[in-house]
Amino acid sequence: MPSSSDALNTSARKSSQVLLGALARMPLEAISRAIAKDDSTSSRVRSGDARLTLGELCDLIDAAEMKLVSRDRVCVDRKKYEALATIAAAAMSDEESVNKLVWDGEQ
Repeated sequence: MPSSSDALNTSARKSSQVLLGALARMPLEAISRAIAKDDSTSSRVRSGDARLTLGELCDLIDAAEMKLVSRDRVCVDRKKYEALATIAAAAMSDEESVNKLVWDGEQ
């Protein structure tokens, strides 16, 4: 039976792969600017062979246009989220729709 540390290690590996994939698509110069290091160091960062400070890692995540999200959150495409929020707001502004939601379960 897998332990919780196995799940955390799997999650960490996946996060590492996602970030390394994003770095592979970034120009080396962008990585260098983000962490204020030379191209040689940036190349090692891109391949996963260089150590970074926590601040450098955060700068790199920002430069890759990514962000950290709590494990209990779910990420969705911004356009889909905005579409769903628009639909939900429209439905909730219609009194008949709201009454159906509230009263249908009690009949």
